Formats: sequence, structure tokens, C-alpha cells
Amino acid sequence: LAETSAHGRRANCTIAAQLPTLSSFRADFVDLGCIARGGFSKVHKVIGRLDGCHYALKRTDKKLQTERERTEALREVQVMASLTGCQEIVRYHSAWWENDHLYIQMELGSTVASKMVDAASGQRMDDATLFRLVRDVSAALTYAHARGIAHMDIKPDNIFTFKDGFKLGDWGRVAQIGGGDAARDWAVDEGDARYLPSELLNDDFTALDRADVFSLGATLYELALGTALPSHGAEYQALRQGQIPRAHLSDAVYALVVDAMAPKPGLRPSAAQIFARCSASC
Repeated sequence: LAETSAHGRRANCTIAAQLPTLSSFRADFVDLGCIARGGFSKVHKVIGRLDGCHYALKRTDKKLQTERERTEALREVQVMASLTGCQEIVRYHSAWWENDHLYIQMELGSTVASKMVDAASGQRMDDATLFRLVRDVSAALTYAHARGIAHMDIKPDNIFTFKDGFKLGDWGRVAQIGGGDAARDWAVDEGDARYLPSELLNDDFTALDRADVFSLGATLYELALGTALPSHGAEYQALRQGQIPRAHLSDAVYALVVDAMAPKPGLRPSAAQIFARCSASC
């Protein structure tokens, strides 16, 4: 090989010196912009520079500098890594710390919440699609619940569409089923009230798996109606008391909504029972 020129050697040394300080985000990905924002993080659509594939890259908004902040943030990573055996859960690829921010690389899908825009113009999901969505999400919940994990934030924003169906994502608010005080810590940072059952609002955390079922039922109801659920008021309270208007829902969809949103946790079916029920309808 020809000897590298002095200029070439200096250039290579300069690049090598810069590598440790380069942002992994900027060095490894092409940023296509922010596609979602939450209370504590934002998600970017990116392209991997090495493989050319599209990914979702989640980044915490604030710098996480205390041990407790880092431990709580890493909980989502650890949970997603433990659930990689379920194809109905958004796939986790990697995670890293950078300048006290946590980055999580995941597969990229389209949020079901975007379907609400179509619903507003009269293009609602048909029953077959709704049952497929509930079947896939209940499969994800069955897998998680069997491992003692409750999602705690099921809503259209956290369900994603892919070519092969639907997947449940955003595991940032998870709690351990039967976790006692650990579950109560979740109450400090509650999920979206539109999808929460009354027992969680009253600090009863004894049946977190059935709380997930209620949230799934509320999500189904919202998607079937094609309009946003109330976050407070008389209608909000009525839904949590089992007073659910029929509207234009089919018999099968309405029956599933009523069962999943039963006021008492013990009256709701399990995620596994919902999966079996929806599989028969798909």
C-alpha cells in the first residue's frame, strides 16, 4: 500500500480525535424530524446510516442526573427487552445514554390515533379491523400480564399499525401487578384520564391487569365512535358506572365494550379471554 501523506495522516488523526465526542444520534442516524411528543419525551423518525432502515427513536426531554431518575427511565427499556418474544409488542432494538438523556431505538409504525382524523370525516374503522386491533393488543397484554407487567397507558396514541397488524408500544408507565407500594408510585404520574377505570382514580391498584382491560375497552369504544372520549364531567362519570350509549355500534362491538368497561374489575374479562373472543370474530 502507498504511504499515507502527512496531510492525510493529520486529517485521519483529527477525525479520530473527534469520534469520542460525536453524538451517537447524529453519527448513526439521519433525523427526519419529530413525529410525537409526550409528557416526558419526544419521538423522532430516523434512518439508520448503516442499514438504511427506518426507526422510531425516543429521547427523554429533561436531563436525567439522579440515580432515581435514571432507574425509573430505564424501567421502560428493561420491560421492552423482556417482552421481545411477543410479535404484537413494538420491537425494541437498543438504548443508550447521551448527555444525560436516554435514547431508545424501536421499530417504526403509524399510531392508531391518526385514524381518528379519518373517523372525523366519516371514515371509521370497520368491525373486522376493530376486532383485529383488539385481538392483537389483547395478545400483547396476555403476554405481559403473564409476566406480572401491566401497561397502564393503553390508548390510540400507544397502539401502532404495521403491515402485519397492530402492536402495543410506549411502555413508559408500566407497573408490576400486585406490586403494592411500587404500583402506588404510578399514581403520582397517572396516565390519560379518558381511558382510566374508576378504581385507579380512587387509588385501588389491586387489579392492574383488569385496569388494562378497561383501557382497551375505552380505546375500542373511542375508535368505534370515531370521536374523542370525555376527560371529565357527567358523561365521563357515566361511562365508569357502566352507562355506555349504544350509538351506531354493532351488537358484537358494543357487547365487547360493555364487558371490558364493566365498573368492577372482577366483572371484566381477562386479556386472554378477550383474545379468544376476538380471534373467533376475525
